[in-house]
Amino acid sequence: MALQALAPYYKNNTKVKNAVDKALNYLEKKLDATGSYGGNSCTDAQVLTALSTLGIDATKSEKFSKLNSNLVGNMAKYKTDKGFGIGAGGDANDFANTQVSYSLNAYLRFVE
Repeated sequence: MALQALAPYYKNNTKVKNAVDKALNYLEKKLDATGSYGGNSCTDAQVLTALSTLGIDATKSEKFSKLNSNLVGNMAKYKTDKGFGIGAGGDANDFANTQVSYSLNAYLRFVE
């Protein structure tokens, strides 16, 4: 969430750029082999929102994709017949529904 708040200042403020770049490097290293952050839809959603806000396409960035998997495509694994769950195969959850929907809307705003 902090990255989202800093995004408007990223290109024009050296201190912000340095801090955001440090956080992006951390996130790049923490991305697991499945292209997720621990298999948690809410965590993945927050990172996807941050990347989109910063102008980074999670579907095209080599830094944020693993084995042809990325945060946008991974949202499908959290889908249930009643919404989105926190983890793959989990029950639909209002919090997960909100987080995933928010992140996918952020991504759509970015690519459109």
